[in-house]
Amino acid sequence: MSKKVDVLFVRIGGLDIARYGIRGTVECKLIEPIGPAYCVAYLRSRGARALIYDMSLQSDEARAVSDIISMQPQVVGFSILYSHMMTDSYRLIEKLQAHGFVGHITVGGTYPTLNAEEVLRRFPEINSVVRVEGELTSYELLQAVNNEIKMSDVNGLTWRHNNQIVSNPPRPLVLNLDDLPFPSRDNFGIYSSLGGIIQVHTSRGCHANCSFCSTAAFYRKAPGPKWRMRSPNNAITELEGLLTLSSTNEVWFTDDNFIGPGKVGDDRANQIATEIVRRGLQVKLIIQSRGDNLQRTTIRNLKRAGLRKVYIGIESGVDRSLDVFNKRMDRAKNANALKTIEEEEIFVELGFIGFDPFTTKEEFAENVEFLTSYCGESEYIHPFAFDMLLPYRGTPICEFMLKHSKAVEHGLDYRSVISDARIELAWRLTDALLVELGPATEHIKALIIDDNSREAAKRSIRLKNATMIGCLTQIRDAIFRLTADEVVSTQKHPLFELIHSSAAKLNVNLGITQGG
Repeated sequence: MSKKVDVLFVRIGGLDIARYGIRGTVECKLIEPIGPAYCVAYLRSRGARALIYDMSLQSDEARAVSDIISMQPQVVGFSILYSHMMTDSYRLIEKLQAHGFVGHITVGGTYPTLNAEEVLRRFPEINSVVRVEGELTSYELLQAVNNEIKMSDVNGLTWRHNNQIVSNPPRPLVLNLDDLPFPSRDNFGIYSSLGGIIQVHTSRGCHANCSFCSTAAFYRKAPGPKWRMRSPNNAITELEGLLTLSSTNEVWFTDDNFIGPGKVGDDRANQIATEIVRRGLQVKLIIQSRGDNLQRTTIRNLKRAGLRKVYIGIESGVDRSLDVFNKRMDRAKNANALKTIEEEEIFVELGFIGFDPFTTKEEFAENVEFLTSYCGESEYIHPFAFDMLLPYRGTPICEFMLKHSKAVEHGLDYRSVISDARIELAWRLTDALLVELGPATEHIKALIIDDNSREAAKRSIRLKNATMIGCLTQIRDAIFRLTADEVVSTQKHPLFELIHSSAAKLNVNLGITQGG
């Protein structure tokens, strides 16, 4: 590879990084790096030569180092969401410089934005951090590297100057997203041929401010409205073009909160649905939304446009936890959202943070009861997570937990500290359960999208929920039998075997594996 470029964005990782999902609940759909794709499109619109080098399409590091150096980029950028991606990126950066690369290295994305100065302190080989949105900043960074403007004039940049770390003023958020060129799709055909899903960002940010959410913290690092939308015409024009190039009509609107706040967000979602129908586009839509934005009329209109699935971060059936998470929701509002969408016969995946450092055994039981009430008999709703709270570095919940000695450093980030051994055991067992249920969860995701498998999807959800709730009930009963003073083994409890055998039986019943 010898094509020379000005700016090269590197996507780290093999196919496992490019797919979305966690642990055993991975949904195997190859996705594009949309953030860098927007930056590439903007740079090209300003006359710069820009590309994405995607290591999800080839993961040999030695070849990557050779390819990158051969393109002689002035700037190499890494888009980093989470701390483990920081570690992987740094390994490649070290190899690039060991092989003679002397260009400017920059990083951007959620983790570097929230920890910009710390990143430069820890990783001396990195020259700068692009904070928050990268389109304009990456172009001005290129200008500064070429001495066309001063580095100190690049808003939204944290950089090194005379052995000091300097954070320039924040760059305001892009107000009119329609002004940005559509993201570059150089490898779209490859992604499509590998079973990739179509992604379109129709808005950015979220009007809420959940304390655990790194996305909310990310956008609050820059001035401007925290939720901004593309016009329906702009977004659907991009989608229509992608559909002509793709072998799939499975579409993920990757907005953090698709419907958005109040009447403005609701009206726009309805207009998007109307525009899809007006243009005669045949799509299978997946969206993410807060529960309090789900209006019945809007859901019906989106269903007519092809809506198949909604991801909702319910997070908890315990009001105390919802307050700590700053969800601005309560158990009753969550229940009403689930009732509404189930009545409209739309499939729902629940995000659920069932544990935090303050969780009691009574609250664990309350969460089990909540899931039993709203998933136990459901054919449409199924949890894909029952997680421990992750205190991402730079989020409000991380600061809160550190203040109360409920978080400790774990690699480049933090993890929760659980003082009650019974809750620690419940979490370990529940985590094992979610991993064991991963094949069933992925099986259900595939059925939901298949036009001929709706009834099979409903049956599979019933069976998965029954298995999950049955195991959660056993876990609840087990920890209630223990006293706080008892020594609890988190590795050899007999429920681990029960969980494994229950999931194995489920996989046979779903036809994922054969009995024997």
